[in-house]
Amino acid sequence: MAGTTGWSGSVGNQVSDAKSIVSLGLKISVDSHDDILKLSSEGMTEVERENKITSIAEICKCDIFEFSTCNRVLFVGFNTSLEKLENAIRKLHPTVKSKMISHEGIEAWSNLVTIASGLDSLVLGELQVMGQFRKAINWHRSRNLIGQSTSEE
Repeated sequence: MAGTTGWSGSVGNQVSDAKSIVSLGLKISVDSHDDILKLSSEGMTEVERENKITSIAEICKCDIFEFSTCNRVLFVGFNTSLEKLENAIRKLHPTVKSKMISHEGIEAWSNLVTIASGLDSLVLGELQVMGQFRKAINWHRSRNLIGQSTSEE
């Protein structure tokens, strides 16, 4: 997937595009359960979800992809830093105490593939996650939350 920028569908020729992605997430555990409930878009109305993600994007000044399942919550930022993404999330959710799992560049892409393929699911290879992932991508695209960033700096 190196070379894909912001999931806009256009593929560049520069390997550096892979470096323009960062991700922060939490997996469900006894310790993270309450924080996942605060961060997750599960149970939100469409408007609440869009407002939340738009707020994070405005603080970061970047495209944001948020993916929530029964097992995790994941935030992906395009053309931003881990620090900016985490600061934006914590600004909206100051009571979240859990340390989020972070990935940058090709590791962030690899993490997305692992999650989307169900390899990191409670049931290994669970196919439902791919459907949820595709639905989330389409939802974000239809609201112009992803696919707007460029890697030209």
